[in-house]
Amino acid sequence: MSASSYDNVNRKLTNICLEWSCEHLSILGPKSTTTLAIEQLACAALLRTKDLNVIYKTLIRAAAIVTMSVVSAFAADLPMSSPLPTLSSASVYDWSGFYVGASAGYGWASGGSITVDDPLNGPHPVGVSSGTGFVGGGQVGANIQSDVLVSGVEADIQYANIGSSVNWVPYGFLGLSSGSSAEYFGTLRVRGGFAIDRTFFFLTGGAAYGGLNSSPLGGTATRNLGYAFGAGAEYAFTDHWTTKLEALYISQMNSSTKTIYVTNGPNVYPINAISGSGGVLVRVGVNYKF
Repeated sequence: MSASSYDNVNRKLTNICLEWSCEHLSILGPKSTTTLAIEQLACAALLRTKDLNVIYKTLIRAAAIVTMSVVSAFAADLPMSSPLPTLSSASVYDWSGFYVGASAGYGWASGGSITVDDPLNGPHPVGVSSGTGFVGGGQVGANIQSDVLVSGVEADIQYANIGSSVNWVPYGFLGLSSGSSAEYFGTLRVRGGFAIDRTFFFLTGGAAYGGLNSSPLGGTATRNLGYAFGAGAEYAFTDHWTTKLEALYISQMNSSTKTIYVTNGPNVYPINAISGSGGVLVRVGVNYKF
């Protein structure tokens, strides 16, 4: 093939490739200034060369550049994704602060024991029932919250209508009818636990004092000391008002011993009483938090 014939064939192929490139580059979307500039540079390069490999490489590179520019423009038009919602700390209840309140419930207390030193038959125990009854009073305290952990201190004083009774059989002839009467008790305790928003679960423990271990021979013991421990849960139904359910075990360690002497005819009956050792109570309460 002569050089002129080769030039004619090459020129026709170049024109065909140029038309193909411009047509297929245009299908990528409306031509921006960048797309038009790339097409013009590609066409100019094609017209200056007779090498088919250069023609094909130029077309492929131009198509790739235009495709990337179109994809970038499309991505820029996409809406930005919204950030994930987060839990506002303002929606979580804060248990920190001072509070005062009242509580009421039901208690069970050990009634103690009585032994009659029968001068004719020797020592003989008589039956003493456990005391049960109403308890109620007030409390003050304070909490500090750190993350979900809550700790604090609480002091309370309670009226206790928990009295035991004595079955004097077979010593009814002695004319005795005493029983214990626990008039009040109190505690000073720490509380600690964790909070799930408006619900606080806690353990508690500390010192106890008062008359749960009164003598079954009568009277109240108001200077007894011991300890108390228990558990409960508290719920804040408004920002200032809370309600709680609590169970406590109270042990008053210094149980007292009392002895009386009863005369019947020529015989003297020493009667020895040991006070109870404490009890259990379950109560509900309501607090106002400042």
